[in-house]
Amino acid sequence: VVAAALAAAPLSIVDCSDRLPGLKRREGLSSWKVYDWKDDVWYSKPSDVPDDPFKKRKFVDTMFPPAEGSPIASEMKKCMRILPQDQDTGGFFIVKLVKTAPFNDEDGEGARTVEDVKDEEEVPEEAMAWKGHRFRKQELFPLLDVPEVVEKIKKFYSLKDTFPMHRVARTSQKCHKLHYLSKGAFPTLAYDKNSYLNVVHGGVKVMDHNDSKELECGHRPVQEGVKYFAPHMQARTLKVDDAALESLLLHEKPLNIWELVGLDFRQEAAQLTPGCVVLECTGLNKGGYLCGWKGRSSLGLFIATSQRNSLYFRLKGEDRPRQSKEEKKQNAAE
Repeated sequence: VVAAALAAAPLSIVDCSDRLPGLKRREGLSSWKVYDWKDDVWYSKPSDVPDDPFKKRKFVDTMFPPAEGSPIASEMKKCMRILPQDQDTGGFFIVKLVKTAPFNDEDGEGARTVEDVKDEEEVPEEAMAWKGHRFRKQELFPLLDVPEVVEKIKKFYSLKDTFPMHRVARTSQKCHKLHYLSKGAFPTLAYDKNSYLNVVHGGVKVMDHNDSKELECGHRPVQEGVKYFAPHMQARTLKVDDAALESLLLHEKPLNIWELVGLDFRQEAAQLTPGCVVLECTGLNKGGYLCGWKGRSSLGLFIATSQRNSLYFRLKGEDRPRQSKEEKKQNAAE
């Protein structure tokens, strides 16, 4: 984003390396690769992107680093990256930009002033848009208003009373998507009786819904917010060690129960009814939670391919990515 801004506008980065000397920081990156999670490959420059219309639209030139040795590449080093492991902090990206010349509009008629903006036609709130795309308001309602759904979730996952169900909101009357809100966010929405707020997105999604009528409970935790939900579950959880986890990561399709690694793991999985399960890692990723799905006679991970690959790298301690689809096909042919 910063590199694209420097290339498109008269901006420069202010060197703030002398500020807050006690704060550990790292300089900004001037080179990086772009990951294509679908094909599991990395692109170093725009010409590496396959000549495919869909990929050309997805991986645009501004996503790639500036040319090596260019003025923009030198400027990028003035950015600051604060990494959690350096000083027990949060992770932050800091950059201070300064305008070096007036911004010209697209017609080249000079920079717009505050008066120019005031004279423009006022845009109605309901038609607020960005680049032609309307903001879709997301209404949030307390889940406690639907007690039958609350009771079904509590019973199926045997939830402890410690889970703050009053901070869970639904996005529709059907309760298909459930969001977990912070302590301060929910009261703010509750007091907004006149809908002064236009909520675009709120909270972290903790549950989605499966419409299958064969399931005891259609609501399932999602990977995005499982860490907030899983510690309060007393049912539908399985402890998974590194060996069993590696086996699940290597197979994108669910494994038959008899194919699972570990006798205890197989027996516990076999006793579960169909539906969502949460796998609690006990090995290298101890304390982590992964969403899974138990079929009638199978079990598999319910996570994105990119997350699956990242976990596999961490588990195996590998610096290189797994084979791409093309490499797999080539090896299979050989």
